[in-house]
Amino acid sequence: SFLASCIEPQQNYSANSVLDCNNSDETKPSPAFLYTCNGQNSSCQAFLIFKSQPPYNSVPAISALTSSNPSELAQINNATRLTVFPTGKEVIVPVNCYCSGQYYEANTTFYIPDIHETYFLIANDTYQGLSTCDT
Repeated sequence: SFLASCIEPQQNYSANSVLDCNNSDETKPSPAFLYTCNGQNSSCQAFLIFKSQPPYNSVPAISALTSSNPSELAQINNATRLTVFPTGKEVIVPVNCYCSGQYYEANTTFYIPDIHETYFLIANDTYQGLSTCDT
């Protein structure tokens, strides 16, 4: 006999509300952007699709930007740990996620290189909409 468990995170459709950097909720992101934990596993493996563009166009740079494992990123993309991807190539980025409260999340740290960078630019240009400016 087999024991099967089904874990199905769900995300609401948020349309262009992701572009609202003036969100009045200072404590957390809107549930529209989040995957609900609805299983017994508190962690999971997930993936992102990231379009390579300089300066984030190599395995080391994309791994550092997303806090992903460079060996796993290289392997899943049939690349080496030093591969530089052509601009615009869709790169599969494996990430570890975990339940934080009632939602799954994957974290990374980004150091703002320029005082003129804004949360909006970082969320939408650097992270290509994979994050929001209110997270």
